[in-house]
Amino acid sequence: MIYLLPTIFVVITVIIYKYSKSKTQEDPYATIYLKNSLTVKGVKSFFEKHEIVLKNGLPNTVKIYNCFPSEYFFNPPNKMKTKNLTIISAYTNLRVNWEKFENLQSITIFTNTLNIEDLVVCKNLSKIKIKLIKPVELPSFFYDLPNLEYIRTNMLKNENKENSKITYINMYNFL
Repeated sequence: MIYLLPTIFVVITVIIYKYSKSKTQEDPYATIYLKNSLTVKGVKSFFEKHEIVLKNGLPNTVKIYNCFPSEYFFNPPNKMKTKNLTIISAYTNLRVNWEKFENLQSITIFTNTLNIEDLVVCKNLSKIKIKLIKPVELPSFFYDLPNLEYIRTNMLKNENKENSKITYINMYNFL
């Protein structure tokens, strides 16, 4: 038993250190990379750096992970050249100004709700993956996209439309 005391002391010290670090304002997942693509992880990183990044324009590939609060309107100040957009923010009611993303070719989105009807302005979409916690009916314009390669979604099927490039998944399938 006496031999275990130094080990127990070290373990307790490490736990206290880790606990105190987690209570600070640091976000260990708050990273941002901007070269040919942008990857943002964590709320702090996004809100500290998004004004600079958005002012200079987003790159062709943008990946945003858990960066938005429960209600968020993603509205860049200018039109973006982004072609591939990934947004993973499961508990966010997300609205995006899609007119600022007219060049999109590929989107992957997992969120609570999304203003999906407004995506009609993104005519170049070819690869679409959308999973919503609160699914809505898939808008009819998706069935007629000229460059469509595939859609993988848990949105509700429009009974009046048919397209073999659309795969409907349930809530438990991965995108």
